[in-house]
Amino acid sequence: MNIFKKIASLNYRKDILPLQMLKEPDKILLLFPIEPYRSDLIIPAITILKNKFNSSDIIGITNEDHSLSIRNSRLFNEVICYDSVPKLFSRRFFKLRNEIRNLQADISIDLNLENDLLTWISGASLRIGCILSPFINYRIKLKEIENKDKISSEEVANKIIKILCTSR
Repeated sequence: MNIFKKIASLNYRKDILPLQMLKEPDKILLLFPIEPYRSDLIIPAITILKNKFNSSDIIGITNEDHSLSIRNSRLFNEVICYDSVPKLFSRRFFKLRNEIRNLQADISIDLNLENDLLTWISGASLRIGCILSPFINYRIKLKEIENKDKISSEEVANKIIKILCTSR
């Protein structure tokens, strides 16, 4: 089967989260936005996530620009930094892919508005995000994105995390 036909046939329109998968994940991968954001506005939502899943390891993946503020937060068990999203199938791509896949995360929460490459390479069985993508298998619909309204990365992160923490 052609790879593009296979991707196109994937059911990526699931909007209902299987609550049993949110019970007690071992590792949660939190993919911070690639676009510029203020980490101080996202940290309060991550505190809620950590309180809800206190026995889970939370691993942050962020770019170098925001790594200091994320590393200083005690909410993360581990932080992985990258300087920029690597080009597809480059050496840097495979190095980052192997590093992320070796984490063996159960859940990947993507806070990006455009790029879902890191979600795809995570290999998590539950990949949560808000953009329409074949690589995100549980999409959280946000009215602002559906209506093409301008919404900041911080607002997206806060809404996604609060929805996840109240759905339990």
